[in-house]
Amino acid sequence: DAHSPRNRDGTFDYSSKAYLQSRRAIALLRETSESHKEMHPGHDIVFMVVPSTATQIMTTFGLDIWTEMDIDCSQKQEKVVGAECFVDDIPLLPAARITSRRESLSFMNVYHLSSKDLVSNMERPGGSLWKFLCSYFDNELAPTIKSEPTPENATLSSGVQVVTANHFGSTVVETPKHSIVYFYFPSCGHCKQFDTMWHNLGRLVQKMNWSAKFDIMKMDISKNDVRNDRINIRSVPAVYFFRRGDKDVPLEMTLEDNFNFDGDLSLGGLSDPGVVIQWLLEKLDKEELQGLRELATISR
Repeated sequence: DAHSPRNRDGTFDYSSKAYLQSRRAIALLRETSESHKEMHPGHDIVFMVVPSTATQIMTTFGLDIWTEMDIDCSQKQEKVVGAECFVDDIPLLPAARITSRRESLSFMNVYHLSSKDLVSNMERPGGSLWKFLCSYFDNELAPTIKSEPTPENATLSSGVQVVTANHFGSTVVETPKHSIVYFYFPSCGHCKQFDTMWHNLGRLVQKMNWSAKFDIMKMDISKNDVRNDRINIRSVPAVYFFRRGDKDVPLEMTLEDNFNFDGDLSLGGLSDPGVVIQWLLEKLDKEELQGLRELATISR
């Protein structure tokens, strides 16, 4: 791993703090797994050791060990041009996480034991890992929710609102307006095209004078957990409509098009915001439709 502690000659430093703490943590995990199997043979649990080189797994579970060190390295190189970066420790490792779907089949709960808390008690037997595991089975832990900070100006010029996990309930579920949310990954090719259409949808809603009735929203699910039993995102882009007065039952938008993956209808090829408007209007009653017509007439 490019971030592993090394000596000046480039060889790995096996006497470094990071290496020694990681070896102790692995030994503690092994003993914890053996003790747990003895005491609770009926529990269905898998113990895994994930190296820092497994970047995809680390990212999936929301562990970013690289940004902090890269920033530190950049700062050193700004002070001394060409300076090499050597680390004695990886600030966020070793760490532990429990992932579980026992509470819900729609999303995975994640429970995090920070590096600071893990290394604070690495005595054997017992120690921080054992206490962490026992607290989970005793229902004493609160899940860790991955969420990016809510931007100061969450409503963009197009009228589209940026939603984060920490404020999903207050901005989507608890508002008195209809909410329609687009879920995406920034790296998704179809999402980049869909994103342009979505912002055009926001502008169209503004032009029709419908902003008082609809909130057009987007959420980056690479940085935010989706914690709703009624939302099951199988592919992106994905769109859910939370109707005013019935937000406990969000409706997933699907279309018959040529972008069909594994039998699931994808929205990836959609480029006309009018198609989304038409789909939304089909979900509303006559009284609401009449109100929208009147608003659109006023806007002209």
